[in-house]
Amino acid sequence: MFFFAVAGLQAQTGLNANFVSYLKSHPGNALAIATKAVVQNPKLAAQIVAAAIAANPAQAAAITSATIAVAPDQATAITTAAVQSAVATAASSAQASTIAASVTTAAVNAAPSQAAAITTAAVGIAPAQAPAITSAAVTAAPAQAAAITTAAVTAAPTQAVAITTAAVNAAPSQSAAITTAAVNSAPENVRSAIAAPSDTNLGGTATGGSPPSFPSQPIQPPVASPAT
Repeated sequence: MFFFAVAGLQAQTGLNANFVSYLKSHPGNALAIATKAVVQNPKLAAQIVAAAIAANPAQAAAITSATIAVAPDQATAITTAAVQSAVATAASSAQASTIAASVTTAAVNAAPSQAAAITTAAVGIAPAQAPAITSAAVTAAPAQAAAITTAAVTAAPTQAVAITTAAVNAAPSQSAAITTAAVNSAPENVRSAIAAPSDTNLGGTATGGSPPSFPSQPIQPPVASPAT
């Protein structure tokens, strides 16, 4: 039945009802079914992934990884569908962030060259989870931290500060590049809030303070009075 259901997708503009029904009745096979279906019908990848994750949310990350691996040119569409479907099953905001992060990690690991585009897709469909998504993407591809930050801030500008903090925490060695990318991408009214944490320079003028002052004349040692 599985192969008939998959074959029924060919030349379709939408998902075959038998395919969706089969997924729902065989959730344990959602990963294998989705992967096979995407191989045969890559243009329907997003719809297939959404249906598979709805049938078995616990396999969201695995389904994302496997389907992007067989259809990398559909990575952003798959990510959008996967994050949207997986987050919809969350019972709380914290769980939604955890799920969105795991799906993002899977997507970036499957298509690391598309890390920024994947971030844009994930944040765009789940802006409330932007910090968690950013952290996951930067952790998976730290060398692309600046590009990932730009993508996340552009997709969710109101969360620019939280996104920057998440990115820096995920890749401290990239903090300067991350902060610069965030400042350049953020709305003007939040740029100072992003830059402030990196401008703490003790004894300098970066925070607006004055440099330490020193006496202009050498200090003379006290002269001892002669004994009387």
